[in-house]
Amino acid sequence: MRQKTLIVLLLGSPLLAACRGSSPAPPLLDNSGGRPPEPPPTATLTVTDPTGAVGPFAIVDLERLVLNLDGGNLSVGAHPVRIDVTSPGGTLYAQIPATLVANDQHQGRATSALQVRGSVIEGFSEAGTWQLVANVDGAPLASASVDLTE
Repeated sequence: MRQKTLIVLLLGSPLLAACRGSSPAPPLLDNSGGRPPEPPPTATLTVTDPTGAVGPFAIVDLERLVLNLDGGNLSVGAHPVRIDVTSPGGTLYAQIPATLVANDQHQGRATSALQVRGSVIEGFSEAGTWQLVANVDGAPLASASVDLTE
């Protein structure tokens, strides 16, 4: 007996159309309504003396350190800042609060000071490298160090 072969033409079927090639899948949308994600906040912490010099500094000649935190990509408005100051021995010495207010360009500056003259730093001649970490909205965003000499 002869067998008959059945040939099915799939040229117009959706199954073949799916195999011919495909375009890239559309990007997944997040909860922002399809807008691209905002860039993450950034910050730079600088430590100077009152004249703007960057050190190292002799403890006996230094009244205070000026701490400038410049932030970018921040939402407009006030942001709480905490600068953690760690001594050369690794001990948390101070937590300095401040507020950074971001303008319409999403940038802002917070300025604080760390007293040296008349403080424990001068009294115990705490020479060495001091570490500073700036936290903005509870997240560490910038760090700096400063060398104090005897």
